[in-house]
Amino acid sequence: MKRSYTYIMLIVNIFLIGCTEPYPIASEDFEELLVVDASLSDSLQYQTVKLSNSIPLNTESTTYINNAEVWIENSNGDIFNFHQIQTDSIYQSNVTFKAEQNTSYTLHIKTEDGEEYTSTEESTPDPIKIENVFAQAETNDAGAEGIQVYADVTSLGNNNLLNRFEYEETYKIKTPYRIDSIISVKDFYFYPLNDGAVHCLDYNYSIELTPVTEETSICYDTNYSNNLILASSQNNDSNNVFNVKIHFIENDNYIISEGYSILVKAYNENYKAYQFYQTTKNMNSENETLSTTQPGFFTGNLVNVNNPNQKIIGFFNVTTTAKKRIFFDYADFGFNQPSYFSDCLITYFLLPPAPTITLDYEIECSPEGPSPKDRLYQFITQHNFQLKERNGTIYTLWRPECSNCTTFASNIKPDFWED
Repeated sequence: MKRSYTYIMLIVNIFLIGCTEPYPIASEDFEELLVVDASLSDSLQYQTVKLSNSIPLNTESTTYINNAEVWIENSNGDIFNFHQIQTDSIYQSNVTFKAEQNTSYTLHIKTEDGEEYTSTEESTPDPIKIENVFAQAETNDAGAEGIQVYADVTSLGNNNLLNRFEYEETYKIKTPYRIDSIISVKDFYFYPLNDGAVHCLDYNYSIELTPVTEETSICYDTNYSNNLILASSQNNDSNNVFNVKIHFIENDNYIISEGYSILVKAYNENYKAYQFYQTTKNMNSENETLSTTQPGFFTGNLVNVNNPNQKIIGFFNVTTTAKKRIFFDYADFGFNQPSYFSDCLITYFLLPPAPTITLDYEIECSPEGPSPKDRLYQFITQHNFQLKERNGTIYTLWRPECSNCTTFASNIKPDFWED
């Protein structure tokens, strides 16, 4: 089925850089196309394939491909079947396996409507090793001072390196303040007012304070890379890449304040996959206008068996991988400790001395505006404010990010963390 109108097509960019943000490509005819996210690595694990349809600009939900038959076949005749594990069309291999050296692999897909798709045969690249991940204080091209993270990679084979990089950064959070109790609303109910105002309601609720029994002041959060980082040894005298820029962190960024770790992942690609990623990066360059410098579609390595002219988005790639983690913080580079990322203002609420509080529902029922009891309810239930202290009927609240980091991060210390 084809729909034609001017659009910018949004492609789920998972197959490109492991990110769930849509990827914009300029085009003039929208055509609903199959999007394939498939990467086979040399790590022994359950491998995954994700199938979806392309969507036009301003479309929020992605259409996923359900009930497909998916399998990978290698050059030795071994077949690895997949099964659907989630409603968002993630297909997982039935057994763990990995890409082996001197072996090639082909992806096969058969959709519920009977269409069959296959990839070209892709060989396993040479294995690689990350020799070093290091960081140093620098000033970037925009004039900002901070910390630049680099990586050095060596090929363990005889061919050129064609590397793609990703990273995961994890940082420690220490809130400026601690809380002793969690404030919440209970015994909540509403009823119409008896003054004849049809649209006016009264709400009743009680305040409950529950003692804190878990860590709420120290947490950990993780961010994932969302850009294409590529490096090649094609112009080098050796099969190595050195000083690859992975990530820059400005020196006033809170993520380096209490402790920071970055895990760098390197993927060695074959030539066709690397060219695919390079083309993608060029099309998404901040210095280029996509609609004037590139076409709206570029060919991957998948084809419809019965209709070779059908366009398919995505690339089945076979990679070898390596990863390395380092730790540091602001003090390692002589910077001042960055400030906390939020202004921790306090809010006071003076309530009537009653065990049950009446809350006005609509503004026309309360022409003078929300009362303290109205605002207290909103701050607790809608904004998740936390209790600093209670003195009689005076409640003092903090913003949640200032006193309870579990509202936006995890209080579980990662297994890899080093203090």
